[in-house]
Amino acid sequence: MKKNFTLFIKLTLLIAVVFAFSQRVSSQLYINEFMASNDAALPGPDGGFPDWIEIYNAGDAPVMLGGYFMADDLNDPTAMYEILSTFPDSVTVAAGGFILFYANKKEDISVLNLNFKLSGGGEQIGLWAPDQSIIDTLT
Repeated sequence: MKKNFTLFIKLTLLIAVVFAFSQRVSSQLYINEFMASNDAALPGPDGGFPDWIEIYNAGDAPVMLGGYFMADDLNDPTAMYEILSTFPDSVTVAAGGFILFYANKKEDISVLNLNFKLSGGGEQIGLWAPDQSIIDTLT
C-alpha cells in the first residue's frame, strides 16, 4: 500500500511539473501581427502575396508549434487547423523570436501555410495549445 501511495505522489508531482511548464511556455506566445488582403506588402515563399499571421515567443526557450492550432473562427472547434510537426525546425519559434504563418489555404505546400484566409473586412484569429486551451486571440 505504501508503494502505491509513493507512486501516486510521484506521478502527481510529475503531472504538476509538466502542466506548469506547458502553461508557462504557452502563456508566452502571442499573436503579434497579422495582415489581411496583402496585395504587395510582403511576398510569400511561393511568390504571391498571402495573408499572414506572426507569432511572437516572449519566453526564454524555443517553442515547437507542431500540434498547436490556429483558426479564423473562435467559436467553431472544427475550424481549428493543427500546425503540422512534419518539419519541426520549420515551425519552431526561437526564444524572443517571431515566426510567420501564411493564411492562404495552401496547407499542402508548406508547414507554414494554413487552411484558411483572412478577411479584409474584419477577422478573428486564435492560437490554441495542443490540449486546445486558448493561448491568444485577436478580433
